Amino acid sequence: MASLALVLAVFFWVLGAPLISALLAAQVLLVAVSFAYHALHAADGETLHVQGGCLWVEQRQGLARRQDSFELAALRVAQGESGLIELRVQRRCLEIGRWADVAQRQRILSAMRQALRHPALVEREQT
Repeated sequence: MASLALVLAVFFWVLGAPLISALLAAQVLLVAVSFAYHALHAADGETLHVQGGCLWVEQRQGLARRQDSFELAALRVAQGESGLIELRVQRRCLEIGRWADVAQRQRILSAMRQALRHPALVEREQT
């Protein structure tokens, strides 16, 4: 699509219509910016894993990357008012599940509650 727009821009430039060429060049630039934005956010998401008695959470959004850990023994999970999953240890709270739909969040919340009831099984599965 961008190649065709550039060919048309050159064609109209040769015919003496620079305004059309400028608009087509702006279109190509807009497509390039949109593609770059999509590529930047294509890997957005969250990764959870259990290791050494801790739940490790990695959140990625654009170029930002955040890593947190929570001790399983003190961890509380609940569905927050916003519908996201809240991970709490004392006063510290982290919301996860931003990129999951409601059904996926419910499955994740159920699995996390089950894992917290039986932490020995989670540790065994990770090794």
